[in-house]
Amino acid sequence: MSSESIKKQIKNAKVASIPTPKIKTNAPKEYADRQHQYYSYANRMHTERMLKYSTDYVVAQMQGLNPENPFEYNTVHIRIANVIRASSAISFAFDNYKMIEIAEKQYSYVRKGAKVQTMGNTWLIINPDNMSGVQGKSVIQRCDAVWNHLDYYGNIVSEPICVDRLDMRGVDPDSQRAVMINTGYFQFKMQYNENTAQLGNNSRLLVGGNGFRIAGYADFHREYTDNDDSIQMLVFRAMFEEPNFAIDDLDNSVAGGKTFDWDIQLTGIPTLAVGATTQIIPTSTRTFEDKTSVVSSTKEHPIYYIWESSDESIATVDVNGDVTAVSEGDVDIICTLAQNTAQTAVFALNVAGSELDPHVSFTSTVPETLTVYKEIELNAVYYENGEPTAEQITYTFSGAREKSYTATQMGNKVIVKCWSGSVEPLTITASYGEYSTSASIYLEGI
Repeated sequence: MSSESIKKQIKNAKVASIPTPKIKTNAPKEYADRQHQYYSYANRMHTERMLKYSTDYVVAQMQGLNPENPFEYNTVHIRIANVIRASSAISFAFDNYKMIEIAEKQYSYVRKGAKVQTMGNTWLIINPDNMSGVQGKSVIQRCDAVWNHLDYYGNIVSEPICVDRLDMRGVDPDSQRAVMINTGYFQFKMQYNENTAQLGNNSRLLVGGNGFRIAGYADFHREYTDNDDSIQMLVFRAMFEEPNFAIDDLDNSVAGGKTFDWDIQLTGIPTLAVGATTQIIPTSTRTFEDKTSVVSSTKEHPIYYIWESSDESIATVDVNGDVTAVSEGDVDIICTLAQNTAQTAVFALNVAGSELDPHVSFTSTVPETLTVYKEIELNAVYYENGEPTAEQITYTFSGAREKSYTATQMGNKVIVKCWSGSVEPLTITASYGEYSTSASIYLEGI
């Protein structure tokens, strides 16, 4: 063996004996078994130093890099390369699949189902290389569709999804007419999160203007066998079907969107003397899929209200709904749900002089319309000298067809439920002696 060969081997032995530098990465604790040889550090440093010179080098926002908050977006630099070469033999969209590699050396792990935002698109990490690679790598697929749904408060939430594997099948339901109906079976991929988890209970969705029924839903594919919280991505098939025009919101592509309603009822004294104060009490009622319930603020679904006066020279209102009458006139007190500012209610307030005439007034807001299967609770009170009394109120009803509604009185409140539409509005009159007040509500059917 020559002296040069001996020197070279000694040099290599010295290099191999150098302790591997410790690099703190974002790899989860489950990857503690992975050993890091010397060249893993060298590979990371080379990637960080040289990746920026590639022609497909981009800036991206990526989820799944922070173990404490996997849905948080972090800015990274990545190479976004072709998985395969373009060819006329490829039947799927060539540009929908890419391979990425993260430049920053501290990222050796990417989360399956995480989203990547770059080049005007949202991509889904579908096939990460976490066990074998020392630098964050994965195959990603471009999200080419969006699933819209409603959150708890009725806000439209959009979830990007990947759609592929379309098989068209023809069926002939009527041989005499020879009618051919195409039925499409699509495969959907999407991130598993608190929004997409509801698909396990809701078997329908709209994508664009088309309806689909889920044929198979699997929420059990774990990244780590013994960790039931490591489900990160959903893959399922769905069959094409016509939208349900009675309940689906086609304008916003929300399946069953028309069944949702959030109603705010306001209760308070409708007439105040100058200088008097009162509190307006809000009550929210949530309806979804024909299930109506009164909702209150919880840790999971907090509820806050924003208060506003249409004219503060007549009356002011604070953050708690406490109203102070300032001067004579009519004013609207506006209550808005903080979690969905499209949900509002208006309380009409009259500020009179120092002395108030006896009168009957509704103490809760009366809606303009009442949709089918929905119910409201109304209260009316007889006032003397501006003070509410406990006198018994009598309710009478007119206008709408009797079969289109039901009304149940309990004390000084009445519960009205709509069963069908009516051409004439329902007029509700609350009376005490010679004093009365009336309000009209349009009843809407399906």
